[in-house]
Amino acid sequence: MTEWKRRTRVVSFRLSEEEHEELIGYCARQGVRSLSDFARLATLIQFESRNISQQPDTALQQIYRRLAALDREVERLARVVDERHSLTHDASSDAEDGEEPLQGYVAQEEINAA
Repeated sequence: MTEWKRRTRVVSFRLSEEEHEELIGYCARQGVRSLSDFARLATLIQFESRNISQQPDTALQQIYRRLAALDREVERLARVVDERHSLTHDASSDAEDGEEPLQGYVAQEEINAA
């Protein structure tokens, strides 16, 4: 069972309004209970990684790296889907206006990847 330690020390830092809003949104999307929990966890992870970086890669580090790469790929794919959706939506609107919809559209990313 996890041992709960009473936290009595305070660490404070300032954020811009924009940074604060971004962090609050991030915490909400990730299901983090509070900004304080996020800041604590991020700080401790950074502190731990400093100690770990001096050691050979662990399986956990490899998993974190692969997850980060997957996260970036999912974000890239989401952008492609959004672009296609907007093109499809635009083409549908054009068709309603009497213009021909785009057919056989290939995303520029797919052309570059080929």
